[in-house]
Amino acid sequence: PGFTTLPLAAVGYKMTAVDINADVLRVIDATAATRSLKITTFNGEFGSVPDETQTFDFILFYEAFHHCLDFVPLLRTLHMRLAPGGAVIFAGESITSDFPKPWGLRLDGASLWEIRTKGWLELGFREDFFLDVLTQTGWRAEKQTYCDGPDMFIALKKGQ
Repeated sequence: PGFTTLPLAAVGYKMTAVDINADVLRVIDATAATRSLKITTFNGEFGSVPDETQTFDFILFYEAFHHCLDFVPLLRTLHMRLAPGGAVIFAGESITSDFPKPWGLRLDGASLWEIRTKGWLELGFREDFFLDVLTQTGWRAEKQTYCDGPDMFIALKKGQ
C-alpha cells in the first residue's frame, strides 16, 4: 500500500504506482493527497501504464515481481517502458542461489499461507536462472547486496 511509492514521492520523485488491487491504490491516493505528493496511480496488471507512450527513468519491483507468472513477456515489455539510460530494479524478491529449481511455486509455510489466504501467486527463482532470463530478454544485470536491506538486482538495457 505505497510502502516504497510514498517515501520516494516524499523526496521528490514523480511516481506512478501500478497495482491490480484498487483498494491499495485508494490508500496511496488518500495518503498522497494528505501529504501533497505527486503520485499517479493506475489499476492494472504488470507492465500496464496509463499512457502507453510514457517512459520511466526507473521501474521498481519491490516484493512484487515474484507474483508474475508471465515474467518473460513482462521483461520484454519493460524495454518499451524504460527511458534511455534508465534501470529496472528488483528488490526484496524471492531470488536466491539456493532455490531448489530454476523457478517455480514456493512451498514454504509463509508462501503457502499467502497462496491459501490471499490467492497470491508466490514464485521463487534461482539466482543463476533469473540472471540468465534477464540476459535472454535483452538486459544486463548485477546483484547489489546490502547488510540492512534486501538484495537488489539492477537491470539495464544491453548496450547502455
